[in-house]
Amino acid sequence: IGRGSSQKEKKRSRLPEEAVAMLRAWAAEHPDEPAPKGAEIENLMKKTGLEFLRIKNWFGSYRFKRKKQRELEKHHGDNGLERMTPRLSQHARLNQVVSSSKSS
Repeated sequence: IGRGSSQKEKKRSRLPEEAVAMLRAWAAEHPDEPAPKGAEIENLMKKTGLEFLRIKNWFGSYRFKRKKQRELEKHHGDNGLERMTPRLSQHARLNQVVSSSKSS
């Protein structure tokens, strides 16, 4: 009767890397918008092949990770990036690259 014995449990699957790259690109191009809306989300659904809910959940998770990243940077400076999980740190590096390329 442990947690892993539930028959109703769904297996979590990762999103395809190509789809994630498209979602990250949208987020980088729209840094002041929390998530796509209307026609933009429909366009992302077509381009990525993902369902609405998968895209919505990805952006919710992305916003949470970015908020956490900013809090760490605020409290620890750039050293906070090293303390994050490798995956979150990857998001941080991507955002730094995008930010620095836009300011150039």
